[in-house]
Formats: sequence, C-alpha cells, structure tokens
Amino acid sequence: MSNIHLGVSEAHILKAIITNNNALSHLILYGNAFGVEGARILSEGLKVNHGLQLLDIGCNRIRNKGATAIANGILGMGSESRLRVLSVKNNFINEKGFKQF
Repeated sequence: MSNIHLGVSEAHILKAIITNNNALSHLILYGNAFGVEGARILSEGLKVNHGLQLLDIGCNRIRNKGATAIANGILGMGSESRLRVLSVKNNFINEKGFKQF
C-alpha cells in the first residue's frame, strides 16, 4: 500500500486491520500522507497487534510527534511485540524524535 495517498481517514481503516489481524506480518505504507494524526491512529493498533514483524512508514510526514506515537504504540506491547523491522525514514524526524525508539 505504498504511494497511494493514504490519509487520516484511511489510517482509521488500517488501525482496524492492525488491531484485528495478528496474522498480518508485513505492512508497507511507504510514501503516503497520513502525517502526525495518522501515526497516532496507527499507534493505537500497534499496541494490541502481536503478529506484525515489519512496518515501513517512511515518507509519511509523521515528524517527531508521530514518531513518538509510533514508539509508544510499539513499546506499549512490551515483550509481546514481534516487530523486528521498522522504517521511518524521510519523515522529518530529528534526533529528539529518534530518541523515542
């Protein structure tokens, strides 16, 4: 689902998919436009998903606040998270945002 202009409204749908589908192991959302608010929405699904192993949300303009939300979603899983690969490149995240991970 890369480069198809997913926005905030689609982030709600993705949250439902992430929340209710622990069989989902890879999710590539590179190059969309869901921004900070979309990242916050996705983070809610990440808190309860036990199956996702790869998440690529590069080029989505999530900035530091979105990175913090994603980190909180992943860290909210604690040791139950199976996430092994996370790409957040090209999201206007500086050192402050990366410290969340």
